[in-house]
Amino acid sequence: MPPVLLKTGDSLEISAVAGLKLEWLKAVDAASGIEVDASSLGRIDTAGLQLLLSLKREAIARNIGFSWSGVSAVLREKATALGIDQELI
Repeated sequence: MPPVLLKTGDSLEISAVAGLKLEWLKAVDAASGIEVDASSLGRIDTAGLQLLLSLKREAIARNIGFSWSGVSAVLREKATALGIDQELI
């Protein structure tokens, strides 16, 4: 079974996180792996970073694969600024 592809879209900010969290955690429940495409992400705040980090941690805890199919410069920059780039990306 191929991994479930989750796309961040162009914005991953607090207004979108609550809805995405439930959707993405359901995807983890049914997945053998998670692949996140954040290549088009242009805006992200700490809530968005927390969502991505919790998604990755949940995948690891459930012993399913986690990978990136794209990481935008904005995501890399924000994760580095908060010191979570090594864990997240």
